Amino acid sequence: RAVDNKEPIFVQGGTGAVANAIVALASRAGCTVFTTARKEYHSRLKQQGVHPIDYRVPKWWLKLRKETGTGVSVSFEGVCPDSFKSAAYMLNSKGKLVIYGAHASVFSGKDQ
Repeated sequence: RAVDNKEPIFVQGGTGAVANAIVALASRAGCTVFTTARKEYHSRLKQQGVHPIDYRVPKWWLKLRKETGTGVSVSFEGVCPDSFKSAAYMLNSKGKLVIYGAHASVFSGKDQ
């Protein structure tokens, strides 16, 4: 099992199609789920028991790290190379970074 119940996880862009599925499954499994979303989606996410974060707030990942104490166990990243660093920063000492939906430029080093 990759994540135990109640473990904190982070999902980048929790209202996107794939990310929303991860959020729903993790919530149902009993994980403490943090996700980024625009303010207008926060109430809906809170109704699901999710902790939404406004990604427009500068250095929002610092707040998440502080809120969890030691960081998250898993960080799901929908492949935006600019956010890899913040996704990795949020991990605890044994945390896992899960990357999905990879864009070719991430692996080739070229802009597509």
